[in-house]
Amino acid sequence: MNPIPLNRSTSDDGNQNQSNPLLEGIRLANTEAELFPMIARDPFRNASWCKDNRDIDLFRLYLQQVVVPTKTILKGGLAIHRMLKVVLAQLNPKLKSNRLQYYKAGSDLVKSDFFRDVHEGMVCVGLTGTGKSHLIKATLSTVPQCIERANIAGLDQVIQVTWIYLDLTSVASVEAFAHRIVQEIDNALHSNGRLFELAFKGVHSAQAKMEAALRLLKTHFCAVIVIDEIQYENFGVATAAAMRSWILKIANAGIGIVFSGNPLGFKLQLPKKPKDHEIYSTQVLRRLFSSEEIRIDPAPSVHDANWQVFIKGINRCRLVGPPHPFDIELETLKFDETGGFDDFYVELHASMEEILAKAPKRVVDRELIRLAAKRSTKLRKMQPLISSFVHKDFMSLKLCSDVDHDYYQRLWTQDVDADVAGKAAVGSVGIVQTNTAAVDYAKSLEEDKKKAERRVAAAMNKERKETNPAAAAVRDHIMDGLKNMISGNSKRADKEP
Repeated sequence: MNPIPLNRSTSDDGNQNQSNPLLEGIRLANTEAELFPMIARDPFRNASWCKDNRDIDLFRLYLQQVVVPTKTILKGGLAIHRMLKVVLAQLNPKLKSNRLQYYKAGSDLVKSDFFRDVHEGMVCVGLTGTGKSHLIKATLSTVPQCIERANIAGLDQVIQVTWIYLDLTSVASVEAFAHRIVQEIDNALHSNGRLFELAFKGVHSAQAKMEAALRLLKTHFCAVIVIDEIQYENFGVATAAAMRSWILKIANAGIGIVFSGNPLGFKLQLPKKPKDHEIYSTQVLRRLFSSEEIRIDPAPSVHDANWQVFIKGINRCRLVGPPHPFDIELETLKFDETGGFDDFYVELHASMEEILAKAPKRVVDRELIRLAAKRSTKLRKMQPLISSFVHKDFMSLKLCSDVDHDYYQRLWTQDVDADVAGKAAVGSVGIVQTNTAAVDYAKSLEEDKKKAERRVAAAMNKERKETNPAAAAVRDHIMDGLKNMISGNSKRADKEP
């Protein structure tokens, strides 16, 4: 393997260009074109696999194995590959400084005398159902998790654990976080709990357990920790400050962090009585978040190029019969039932296939699509969110508490402005629109504006019925401002660029 240039550290003989044994046996992509064949996966193209996997009850599990290489998947996957390359270069055991660091105790590793100049971090944010976890897991599957190494760092043999994946859903304390780290290393090494027991034998405090966990990460040359399912309740609240501080210490020890979760989870709150190191921790974590950020939003329309690549890849995944043909009218209805969310489209597809498995003579039509959506518990439960995105209805979206409403208000406003400007430009050069079409379009805009004004007026009348005069006055002021914005009377001086 070609040697990786290192900019600062030198080996014992002063040579800065040393081959890195931690990269042997690991193929990392440099371009999206290189990543494409590594990450794309469709077992339904394999006749032998299809012959052995024909249980419709397991169809949703089969679909989890499918990776459609959209632009979003390739962009996120390439960012993780680049992070692995940089972190493993920094951990190169042929460098004297790294060999000395390797044998430090866990308590020494968290001290500030060996902070990395470059913190490798990545953030993948998006609402539920946009495919964040699927992107990360698909990328990790392209990199071997465990590799046996010999004669590195003065050791005859050591198992390199390249990455670990942590689900933060049930983690609510520093101690639980330490347990999850060690448990994942134990699982990767197939130790059946022995490593977990040994690591925490005689260790009782949360700090001591985190030091033991950090020691294990360094011992096994772990390059990247993925922290998934970040929510405001488990990461952004003030009570999670201690855990965030420990994540910073892990990053300072030279281990890359991939954060993934709801956008609101990254709006951090300080404790009521913060200490200096907690304030510092929060500031640096914010810097880590901004190092590489990927935001995944639902597809804006059925005509979105990325969305069409995705749905064509999913539609060919069937247990019986040929792939579903692409029909823009039917796909528009599917979009209305799923809101442009990847996970919801996969759920609708699975529900349709369950119906077709029992009635193979049925054809895919509007009736079947509506029936499949109605039968899916997930789609029924998520209908308020789906409807808000289909109609770009900001007022309805505010009913969803775990959504960063301001972001989508700005995004949808920009989309409307761009659409109006684009259609006006087309009409001005006479490429598509005639004068009559321009008048009809202006009339349509005016009707949409009046509808919006009527919705605002109805909401204002409802709010005026409240018994609290002060609260009603504040709401009237806000609603009046919103009405002015819709009608175009506001100068919008505070609009963000």
